[in-house]
Amino acid sequence: MSGVPVGPWRDARRLPRPPRDARRVEPRESTIWVRVDGRWLPGHIQCWFTHRGRWACWLSYQADPAHPTVAAMWGLFAYEPAAILSRAAHPTPPEPASGADSGARGAQPKR
Repeated sequence: MSGVPVGPWRDARRLPRPPRDARRVEPRESTIWVRVDGRWLPGHIQCWFTHRGRWACWLSYQADPAHPTVAAMWGLFAYEPAAILSRAAHPTPPEPASGADSGARGAQPKR
């Protein structure tokens, strides 16, 4: 997670489960930002899984940062630098590119 990704940002991709023969790796930097439903949310990586050159992480994230006492959400996500960022490298979440959410990029207006 040391590389500095350059937008466009996209939502993290959930995975159903790690492959049976995936290797488990303990995290070095556990505090992250994860992009879910177009918002950057604070989270923590619990462990990494690697299989055939691809990486996934089991993580928890705070679905409502305004209410930190609400239970965290858990999930397995594919690692993509445009969706999961280290909070050590990025103390604040990234800003949307040029005022527009990149998730809407490519959408054509209805005529």
